[in-house]
This record gives sequence, C-alpha cells and structure tokens, in this order.
Amino acid sequence: MVSTRASQRRGSTRSQSSISTSNINRKQRIITANKKQGKKSVISNKKKKTSRNKQTGDTSHSPSHPSTRTQTQVEKSKPTNSNPDSDSDSSDSESSDSDSNSDTRIGFTLENFGSHLPSWSVNELRRTLQKKKNPSNRLPVDVQEALQLLQQNYLKSKLMLALIGNVGEKTVNKFLGENKPSRKQCGWNRYVAFSLESLKHPVPPKGTSEGWDQRNCEMGKAWASLTADEKEVFSSRVFQHFSKIPCGYDKDDDDYVEDEDSELEGDEGRGLLTPDEISLYMPLYNNLVNHDKVKAFIAKGPESEGHNAGQAYKQALKNIMNLNSELYTVSNAYNTTYYLLSATRTPGLNSFCKEYSNDAAWLALAQKEWNSKETFEAYSHGRQIQANLEAITNGPEGESGRDADKLKKNLRNALNDLLAAARGSKKAIFPKGPNPVALLLESDPELQVVRAEGSRLSQESLLLGFDKMKKIPRQKWLADIASGHFTIEKNSD
Repeated sequence: MVSTRASQRRGSTRSQSSISTSNINRKQRIITANKKQGKKSVISNKKKKTSRNKQTGDTSHSPSHPSTRTQTQVEKSKPTNSNPDSDSDSSDSESSDSDSNSDTRIGFTLENFGSHLPSWSVNELRRTLQKKKNPSNRLPVDVQEALQLLQQNYLKSKLMLALIGNVGEKTVNKFLGENKPSRKQCGWNRYVAFSLESLKHPVPPKGTSEGWDQRNCEMGKAWASLTADEKEVFSSRVFQHFSKIPCGYDKDDDDYVEDEDSELEGDEGRGLLTPDEISLYMPLYNNLVNHDKVKAFIAKGPESEGHNAGQAYKQALKNIMNLNSELYTVSNAYNTTYYLLSATRTPGLNSFCKEYSNDAAWLALAQKEWNSKETFEAYSHGRQIQANLEAITNGPEGESGRDADKLKKNLRNALNDLLAAARGSKKAIFPKGPNPVALLLESDPELQVVRAEGSRLSQESLLLGFDKMKKIPRQKWLADIASGHFTIEKNSD
C-alpha cells in the first residue's frame, strides 16, 4: 500500500510537472506570438501613417477615429473672415485659383459696386487691381459717366454735411485739406541755373560724381547769405517779369488773401509787379542774374520745336494735369466753375487733347450738344495736318498761288470801289478785259481814267487788262491806287 501510494504520488508529481511545463511552453508561445503580432501592427501603423502624411501633408491619428480631421481640412472648413481690413490665410491652390480668376471675376458690377464698399478695404482693392492682366488705358463711356456722377455727388455730399454741421463750405474744405493750392516753391533752382554766383562754381564734367557735393555746399552758403529781397528776385513772379522766361505760377494763396474781407486788387492781385516793386527788384536783378544765360535760354525757342517734340509734349501734359489739380482746388474753395481744354498743336508721339472741369453736368452737356473735346482736338491737330498736306501737294508754288489769289482779290475790290465812288453808287464792276480804259469810256462816257506822273504801272501792262496781267504789274497797279496815281474821275468835257 505504501509503495502504491508513493508510486501514485510520484505519478501525480510528474503529471503536475508535465502540465506546468506544458502551460509554461504555451504561455511562451502566446507571448512570442503577441510580440510578433505587435511588431507587425507597429509596422503596419507606420506604413499607414507614412501614406497618410504623403496624402495630407500632416500627421493624423488612427483611421479608426473618423471624427478626427487633418489640419488642411480644418482650415478649409473655417468660415471666411468678414472683416475687410484683416488678411485671411489661404492655401497655395486657393491663391492660385484666385490669381487665375482675378482678371475675370471681381464680385461686383457697375450697378451694385456701391453696396460692396463695406466689404472691401482700400488695400484689398489695390491688390486686386494690381493683379488685373492687360489693363486698358482708356476709360469706357459708362465708367466715365459713373465717375462724373460720383464727383458731382461728392460735392453735393460736402455741401449737405456743411448744412448739417452749420458751417461754411470753406470750413469743410479746410478740414479736408482742399482749401489751398500747392505750397509756394522757393527760387533755389532758378538761383542755381541763372545766378552770377553759379559761374564761380562750374558744373562737374558729365558722367562724374565728384565735385557735386562741394558745388552744392558752396551754392547753399551763397543762397543763405542773400537777403529776403534778393531771394525774391528768383521767385517765379519777379524773375518772369524781368527775364521774360515763362516760369509758371507758384504764388501761395496766403500771399494774395489776408482774410475774407481784405483781398489784393490791381496788379498785385494778377501777379504783376507794382511800380514800387519794379524799382526795388530791378537793381537786384541786374546785379544777381546772369543775363547772357537768360538771353541764350530765350534764343533756344520753345522746347516743342525740333526732334524733341514728343518729350516736350510729355512734360506739357504733366504741367497741364498739375494746373487742372490746382484749378479744381481753387475753384471749389471759392465756389467758381472752370472749363479747361488743352491740346497739342501737332499730332504724333505723346500728343494729347484733355478736357477738364469741376462741373460734371457741364462736361456732359459739352459732349452732348457740341462734342467740344473732339472738335477742339480735330481743330488743333488738323491745322498742322492741313498745312502738311498743302506743303506736300503744292509746295512753294501752292504758297505763291495763295498769295496771287489774294492779290487779285484786293486789286479787284480796289478797282470796283474806285468806279463805284466815281459813279456815286454803292457797287460797280470795273472792266477786266484788254484795254480797260477804252472799255470804261464805252460804258461810262462821262468818266475817264487819270494816271498821275510817277505811276508805277506801265502803259503796256495796262493794255493787257486785269485778267491777263501778271503778278508784278498787278502789285504796281494796286500800289498806284493806294498812292493816288491811278484814279477815275468825271470827264470835264
């Protein structure tokens, strides 16, 4: 029994040991399998993440969470910022689409652009305008009309706000900075160009940068040493009076009007020098100005002559635009209306015809009733065209022909007036055929032709008559009539 139990115990122990070993082996196999499965899962997740990063350009969570969105998806789902002054971020593709469509789609039209003003900032409008491809340099007619109406409504709005604020128009213009023309320019540039002092400091050779600083420094010291009256010699008003060189008008409004009740009148009001000013500035002008250079400048003539006409017209247009800006400001400040037409006298490079006014209604009326801008442009440009055509077709003979026609007309009128005076009638026709003296005796026996001593017209030329007479004899005949050497009188017989 004892041996049997011991044997059973040993068998049970071996069985438990075998079971334990088997369990351990199974656990190890499970752990190993789990580790391999974990490694495969990690590798698979890494591959999925890498693939997802390539597609979205950003890291994301496991695809088992559908509620999670990538950063790009979140940005696309953000509402557009309605603040017109703030800049919103966008993707490269959206920017590219915007660039490609900016030339065709702006989101408003001529009829509804006013309602879109609150949703656009000035910077956004400028950026959009700069993106427009191939902009035109001519305003469409409907846009011109809209701009003119906008200008007119702007003036009306200012006056209405002046009424609401119980202030004058001048006060409103002053608040907006529209009450004065541009500030007065000093005569420094004229001093450098036309003063005797500039002869002491020659201009450095062309193409070199050395010497300019020293010259400007010396000229600046000389300018600073001048008195106020001496500096005034080089102002546009005084310098133009003595030199006769057109300088434009840069007189500040404050120099003209001290207050609303005290305005300068007479020569001062028109910018002309008074006798006292002439006596003051004339000796200063003579002592300070390089007169030889002034004469040389005047002798050059207008800049528009010669091959540089295109550049001169470009400069002319710039000055006309500045003049219009000043006219607009001054006219609105003093409640006046102006209308300005300016055109080059010849067509060609940089030629122009400009029409300006501070009254949009007048511009519309001038266009509708008289077509004034186009008519003036055709007149100004057409004069030179007509002269060129006549020069090409006629040449010197054409010009001579015009003079001959004028001479014939004047001689004919003079002869007819002589005969009418002799007859005592208002009108008469002098015989134009050969031997006009004989023809006159046949038609008017009571009249006779009298040729005084010293007459320039020869008897042979007179026998030819008016129609067959050449140019020089006609000139002599007309001179005899003017001097009284050829007359028609009553016959004394």
